[in-house]
Amino acid sequence: MKFLQTSDWHLGKTFHELNLEEDQKFFLDQVYSELKKESETGDAYDGLLIPGDIYDRPVPPADAVRMLSKFLGRLHEDFPGLQIFILSGNHDSADRLSFLKDILTEINIHITTDVKDFTNPVILEKNGDKCAVYQLPFLYAGSFFDEENNAIKRQNDLYEYACKKISEVHHKNFNDFSSVLCCHLMTVKSLVSDSERSFVGTAEEVDASLFDPFDYTAVGHLHSYQAAGELKKVVYSGAPLSYSFDDKEDRFMLKVNIHKGKEPEVTKVPIQPLHKVVRLKGPFESFYGINADNTLIKKHENDFVEILVDDAVVPEGAVSLLRTNFKNLLSFRKETKEDTVMKADLSKRTEAVSSNNPDTIFESFFTEIFGTKEDMNYEKIKKVFLNAAKENNWGEQ
Repeated sequence: MKFLQTSDWHLGKTFHELNLEEDQKFFLDQVYSELKKESETGDAYDGLLIPGDIYDRPVPPADAVRMLSKFLGRLHEDFPGLQIFILSGNHDSADRLSFLKDILTEINIHITTDVKDFTNPVILEKNGDKCAVYQLPFLYAGSFFDEENNAIKRQNDLYEYACKKISEVHHKNFNDFSSVLCCHLMTVKSLVSDSERSFVGTAEEVDASLFDPFDYTAVGHLHSYQAAGELKKVVYSGAPLSYSFDDKEDRFMLKVNIHKGKEPEVTKVPIQPLHKVVRLKGPFESFYGINADNTLIKKHENDFVEILVDDAVVPEGAVSLLRTNFKNLLSFRKETKEDTVMKADLSKRTEAVSSNNPDTIFESFFTEIFGTKEDMNYEKIKKVFLNAAKENNWGEQ
């Protein structure tokens, strides 16, 4: 089976008080174009996976609702056989997103916002192959109850319960079918940028190994492309647009081919932004005045721009002056020495954590807190830390 995956659209979002409707429409046109291109080659997509955060807030603006409605109508009209899977993320209102879901199911648009039928898959068939697609919306404490009728509260426990139940049903009724799960969560050791933290909020981490029984898991929640778990078949497409000046520039949809019992084939499909989101740094004179870098100005004339300057003093009305060269200037600020030090510390911290090496992580943490390893208790504390890491089977894999 062949799927197109994209998530975290956040329709209705504003960026530095700027309406992103045109940028989001430009992206949706690319989804349509990708579906049309593959259909014309004779190798059409069987399904479109959209695992959550369709809207940016529980009560989306009317324009965002119309945008989604028009897009889904266009897809059904031109690709009537395409199975579309939509589930609610932590930013969506389940009640609003699920409006008319029973009617939409009849035209292959499957919207899941509750867990009532979470073990009932949608079955896709093609050329003798069959695939069961399961959907789990963002789970909150109390979404499931244990055998003693106690509410399950921790997200890892909720997904452990759900995956176990789905696996039991799949093994019993659909064992010869390939399996796909769509869900919205944050996996353990995922890479989360500063800009994504406001979207992730206080969500707990979930062990990616819980999803090993599935041939593929399409995940939403994080805004950068990444594969999670040892088997690397739990995959985030990331958001289609950069929603912060800290975000990575590259954005993707995913072309996913699923085969029963085989490693999924995942291909990144680049998304072209209507406006790039860029951060420029340097002295004020590089961006305005007789010494301005005209090549740089020309390159970013259509981009959404943040400018950081390191000048001690800037001209009065600096923003207005800069907008004569950068019409989409959205943010301007002076970068302090403290900012530079903090970013350097954060970079070191991220590098240490990414190493997954307890020794490296401890050394980075200790020196960041105390400024030096020249402490009489350093070795003693380190020994306790490393022993605890060993007991919990934590280390490089």
